[in-house]
Amino acid sequence: MEDVETIVSLLTFVIALLTLVIIVLIATIAIMLTKFNKLMDEAHVVTRNLTSATKWLSPTVVFTELVKVLRK
Repeated sequence: MEDVETIVSLLTFVIALLTLVIIVLIATIAIMLTKFNKLMDEAHVVTRNLTSATKWLSPTVVFTELVKVLRK
């Protein structure tokens, strides 16, 4: 009977330890996803700024805006 109690105690400890590991893994994944989301937001801003800068490098846009300013 003592062996069964030891086995049950060890299994309870193992299950508690595995539960703790799973909770830590889920928390780590949630933190990583949050950081990844912030990184994607920053990348979106950089991409938008790069697109805007590239648009102004086009001679067509420059001359069009110049004509608009001169007509006013």
